[in-house]
Amino acid sequence: MTNIQVPPGVEAFNLWTYWIVAQLWNEFPKPQFFSHQRNGAFVAGNQEAVPEPFGPSDPDLADHFRPTMDWLISNGYLTSKPNHFGIYALVGLTEKSFNVLKESPRSLGLGKEDKPLGALIREAGISHATAAFIDLAVKALTGRH
Repeated sequence: MTNIQVPPGVEAFNLWTYWIVAQLWNEFPKPQFFSHQRNGAFVAGNQEAVPEPFGPSDPDLADHFRPTMDWLISNGYLTSKPNHFGIYALVGLTEKSFNVLKESPRSLGLGKEDKPLGALIREAGISHATAAFIDLAVKALTGRH
């Protein structure tokens, strides 16, 4: 059987989808915004925080950000208020996207095909949250703030 190569646009779409969904999952339920800056960088954040660098740094992928966001929104995976300047405000996960997170899309090829994307993102968040919890517990027990 011949392996079918994945076109570069599909690979870029998959990579951007992973970054976007991971950002939304980690910050859920706070709506996020995503922006492509004039200097070529991408930032993400919410109204309460300073935007932080976001997404892959490969310049060849930059052209695929907006089409990926537009596709995810128009097909009901994300909610958003897009504008024509590359800024997507009030972006959130939909019920449809949560259903997909229960079953890992094979095209994302995350290397752990036995675990769904939602589980992988949750594990990453839990390890970060565990470290933060331990830090808070130490501060509370020692009285250092």
